[in-house]
Amino acid sequence: MSILLYCKAVSGKSKTAHSMSIYNHRLGQGGYARLEQKLVESKVIDAGTMPSRSLLWYKARENKAGKIEDKAAKAIAAEIMKTVKKITDGQLKLDPGNDAITVVLGKEKCGSLRGVGTGVNPSKIFNVPRQRGSMKQQLDVLQAQLEKEKQEMWKRMKK
Repeated sequence: MSILLYCKAVSGKSKTAHSMSIYNHRLGQGGYARLEQKLVESKVIDAGTMPSRSLLWYKARENKAGKIEDKAAKAIAAEIMKTVKKITDGQLKLDPGNDAITVVLGKEKCGSLRGVGTGVNPSKIFNVPRQRGSMKQQLDVLQAQLEKEKQEMWKRMKK
């Protein structure tokens, strides 16, 4: 295969992938890493702190004037900001590994995390411990705990 055919094939794959993207960002080559640097330089976030995925997702879709031009992205951004407000006000409780982006846009795909980029998995962002052991082992532990609680309850009832 010649280099030209290879480049056309890669270009075609990239065009197809891009055409499926609904909420396009405006980041360019630097990606989310460069956006994070710009936010630190402009004092939006402190150096060394991890910005929220919601903030990164929102800022990635703004133009230079600070406005989101795409109507679909603007509507989703508004929904994300409402969800962030609900979370900070305590009106919405989330399980570990979820945030406003997950609530509004749905479960993450493997290998990429919205608002962060490729090559990042949820455990790096959310600090969710991995489940160890088989399901049978976990079930055995839960059954033992249940049995212990039953016995304690019987003792209390007999008194």
